[in-house]
Amino acid sequence: MKFNLFVKFYLLILFVITFILIIYGIININDQKNTNLKIMEKQANIIAKTIIIANTEAILSDEYAVIIENSLSILKENDLIKYFIFNKNDEDTILIKKDKWSLLSKIDKNVRDLQTDKIEKSIINCSFCKEAIFHYTYPIQVTSYNWGWVHIGFSLDEYNQNLNVIHKNFILITLISFIVLSFFIFILTKLLLRPISVLTATTKAIVEGDYKEIPNKSSQDEIYDLTNNFNIMLKYLKKKDDEVFKSYNILEEKVNERTKELKELNESLDLKVQEEVEKRHNQEKYIYEQSKMAQMGEMLNNIAHQWRQPLSVISTVTSGIKLKKELNILEDEEFINSYTIVMENIKYLTKTIDTFSKYTEDNYNIELVNLKSIIADLIIMHSDILKKNFIKINFNIHDNDINIKTIPNVLSHVLYNILINANNALIKNELLKEKIINIGVVKEEENVIIEIEDNGGGIDDDIINNIFEPYFTTKFNSKGVGVGLYLSYDIVVNQLNGKISVCNGTLGALFKIELPYLIE
Repeated sequence: MKFNLFVKFYLLILFVITFILIIYGIININDQKNTNLKIMEKQANIIAKTIIIANTEAILSDEYAVIIENSLSILKENDLIKYFIFNKNDEDTILIKKDKWSLLSKIDKNVRDLQTDKIEKSIINCSFCKEAIFHYTYPIQVTSYNWGWVHIGFSLDEYNQNLNVIHKNFILITLISFIVLSFFIFILTKLLLRPISVLTATTKAIVEGDYKEIPNKSSQDEIYDLTNNFNIMLKYLKKKDDEVFKSYNILEEKVNERTKELKELNESLDLKVQEEVEKRHNQEKYIYEQSKMAQMGEMLNNIAHQWRQPLSVISTVTSGIKLKKELNILEDEEFINSYTIVMENIKYLTKTIDTFSKYTEDNYNIELVNLKSIIADLIIMHSDILKKNFIKINFNIHDNDINIKTIPNVLSHVLYNILINANNALIKNELLKEKIINIGVVKEEENVIIEIEDNGGGIDDDIINNIFEPYFTTKFNSKGVGVGLYLSYDIVVNQLNGKISVCNGTLGALFKIELPYLIE
């Protein structure tokens, strides 16, 4: 809830007045209580002195009957007195009430604590009266003889009645005062805050564009000065507002001019950006084609290596058949065996051509492929060059049926780049006794991870974070890493919706490719 200044000011003054009334009432009630107690104390003092004077001889001679008789007559005449207790130096204790008297073997501790060498008084809970009593203790001294004490118990009924009247009067007076003061405080607050309300309304009108001055009819006081200063400020604001409006119009014209110029510049920049993007795209496409052509050259070389032995076998077998046919010594069984050998080698050559064709075709369609088949075909295509360099491939895949929807030929392109870089790194490390490339496939809940690691010793820490950057070739070449890794990164991230990273593993450089099961 939001309170305005009038409500806050009104409640604050009302709270202060109420607090003062309550404090005053508490002090007044305490004074009334003390006054009533003092009246009772004076009455008790007079009665105690009267009893001692009336019973002086009986006290000196220990004539308790006289003391009891005189005390009973006083009790009958005064309804406020509940009892008398005469205690002779803690020897004999007589309790006298309106209708009876008795000897006490002991007195209550709260009564005994009041027996000192001076007058004591206190409101105590009386055990034999079963109510609160104003107890007055007066030491009995006859001449120079200290006989003991007389205790007088006064009823608190009249005292409590007076307190109730005081409380009721206090509540009534406080309520009437609160209502009257609330009304006057309301009027006073309105009068005091009226100029501020006018200022508030005027400032609100200024916000809405109305610069109307405040009529100043106040006397020569702080409100008058405030209103006068406000009107001066209002004139200054109106003048400045006119200047700002004029400047705004000028500025708006300039902004429109600049906006028009910026629009023309942006259109020019957009055209240049499009040209640069297209140029960059063509350049990357050219690099990709060049890289792919280089790979095709290497694969053709590999195919040539792979074809030599089958072609040699076919040539030898066919020459042998021809010679035996000319000599008429060719038997049917031998012909069938030779035919079988030729056909097996032809099938091998055909399979090699099919694998090569799949890799080189420009097909960017998303297909459901088996990861094991793609990696196995890649290893077969390059088996001769790997054997030539004495490199051992360890292919580890726990699930043979890991199928993903991806673009097969670009994925093969990425795997080929990493495999060839690993091959080059191992060739350059002449100190290795055994050259190994480990390929593993791990199946996770959302991704498939392909890991390729060689034992070439890893990549220098000062360049490992830059190997996927474009045209970063100076240091890469020394490690067998070229433009192909930049293309691989671009393919995995932008075409296959995956991730590719590199780190130094336990053996050497470890490339990790994360691919989704389905390209979205």
